[in-house]
Amino acid sequence: MAQKLITLPIISKQSSSESPRDIDNQQYDVSQIFIQRLCPTDSSYEDFFRKYLLQNQPCIFSSKLTQDWLSRQNWVDGGDAVVPVANCGQEKFSSHCKEDMVFREFLEYWETYISDSHPKSHRCLYLKDWHFTKAFPDYHAYSTPVFFSSDWMNEFWDSRADSDDDYRFVYMGPKGTWTPFHADVFRSYSWSANICGRKRWIFIAPGEEDKYRNKFGNLVYDINSDELNDLDNYPHYSRSAHRIEVIQEPGEVIFVPSGWHHQVHNLEDTISINHNWMNGCNLNRCWSFLKQELSEVQREISDCRDMDGWNEQCQLILKASSGIDFSEFYRYLVTIATNRMNFLCMQQTQNSLSVLKISTDESSVNCQSSDHTSHCEGDTCQSGQTDSCDRTVNMCQNKIQLDSYKNVQVDPRNSLSELDMCQNDNAQPTCDNNEICDRNKRETESQTGSVYHALFDLIQVKQTLVDMIKTEEFQGIATNPDVRSVIDMMDDYIGSDGQ
Repeated sequence: MAQKLITLPIISKQSSSESPRDIDNQQYDVSQIFIQRLCPTDSSYEDFFRKYLLQNQPCIFSSKLTQDWLSRQNWVDGGDAVVPVANCGQEKFSSHCKEDMVFREFLEYWETYISDSHPKSHRCLYLKDWHFTKAFPDYHAYSTPVFFSSDWMNEFWDSRADSDDDYRFVYMGPKGTWTPFHADVFRSYSWSANICGRKRWIFIAPGEEDKYRNKFGNLVYDINSDELNDLDNYPHYSRSAHRIEVIQEPGEVIFVPSGWHHQVHNLEDTISINHNWMNGCNLNRCWSFLKQELSEVQREISDCRDMDGWNEQCQLILKASSGIDFSEFYRYLVTIATNRMNFLCMQQTQNSLSVLKISTDESSVNCQSSDHTSHCEGDTCQSGQTDSCDRTVNMCQNKIQLDSYKNVQVDPRNSLSELDMCQNDNAQPTCDNNEICDRNKRETESQTGSVYHALFDLIQVKQTLVDMIKTEEFQGIATNPDVRSVIDMMDDYIGSDGQ
C-alpha cells in the first residue's frame, strides 16, 4: 500500500511548546464567546491553534469560509442511497429513535412536510450522521478548512483496511428538527457548516453539565424542558451558570470544543456538513473521558468481578457504549505517532533513508520473524516470496539499521537559521532578488512550522502513552508493537523528557 502524504498545518516554536489547558482548572469567560464572527482571511491557523484549540474555546467563522464550496451552489442527488433518519418526536435512551430510509423517499417526505407548513401532527424526521463522502467519494461538495485540518480521527479511520467508517457527516432536516443535549463522541471536537438554513445553538461550558443531571446521574434530554425546575429530581440545576446561545446563519461554521455540551435546533429547513475530530490539543481530555467511561462500566458490573474474563468484558462494553476500547485507542495513537515520525524522517533525510514504519498487525509481525529473510528491491522492503513488509519497522539491509536510526535528530532551529539569512540586514545576500527571497522564506517557514506541529503531536502522544502504561486495565492488554518500544522511538525525536 502506498504511503499517504500527511499535510500538517503551520505553528510556531512558541505555540508547539505550549500545553493544552487542564480540564479541571479551566475557567471560561463566557461573556467574550461569540461576540464576533471570525473572518477566515484575517485569521491564521496559528491564531486559531493558540486562542481556540489550546484554550478549548468555541467560536464561529463567517460565511466567507464556505463561499467557494460546491455544496453552497448545488447538491448531488442522493437517489437510492440509504440514509439514517431520526424521529425528533420519539426519545430512546436520551436520544432520538432512528431508522434507515432511501434518500429519495426522505426528500419526498421533506417536500410534503414543507408544503403542509411543518405540521406538528406529522412525523418530524431528521437525516443525520450520513457518511456522505463515503457514499459519494467523487463529488467534492466541500473542502475541510485549514483550521480543522489536523484531524487525527479521520486520519486514523481512513488508514484502516478493516473498517469503512469515518467521522464526516451530512445533516438535513426541516424546520423544527433538533439534536438533544449531549457532548460529542470521545469528547472530540466538532465543526458544523451551514450549507443553507439557520440553527440555534445552546452551549454549556465543561463541568456545568453536572448541574443538568437528575438525582440518578442522567443528563436531561431537552435542556429547555420544564422538568429541570423540579428540585427533587434535578437538585443542582438552580446553581447552573448562564448558558451560551448563538444563531448560526447560512454559510457560517461553528467550532465546538472538547467536552462542551450543547443542544441544536433548526430554525429553518437546513442542510449542514459536520466533522468530529481530535488532535494533540484535546487528546488528554479524550483519554480522561475513556478512563472515566471504563470506571462507570466497572461499577455497573462490579457484582461480576470474580468471573473469568471480567476485564475483557468491561472493554467490550466500553467499545459498545463509547465507540472505542483501550486496545483500539492504542492502535489509534500508534498510527498518529508513526505518521509523524515518518513525516519528520522525510523532512530530515529527503529520501536518503528508508521510511520508518511501525508494525501494527499480525501479518507484519510474521514479516519480521526469524523464518523470513528480508531483502531490498528498489524502494520496497520485501520478505520471503510474496509477503509485503509495507508496515514494518524493517530497514533494508543495504540502508540504515534501526539502532543507528536513533542518531537521526530533527532540529527545527536549523531551518530557522535559513529564515534569518533573509531577515538579517547584516547577513550576506543569498537571493538574487526580493521575490525569490520572499518565496524561499515562505517555503522554509511552512516546512519549519509543520515540523513544530509534528513534534507537538508526538509530545502529546507520548504523554498519553506514559499515562496508559500506569493504568492497570491497560497493563493487561497485549500491545503490538510494544508500547515501550514506541515510546523509545518517539524519544529519538522529542527526547526522553518529552520536551
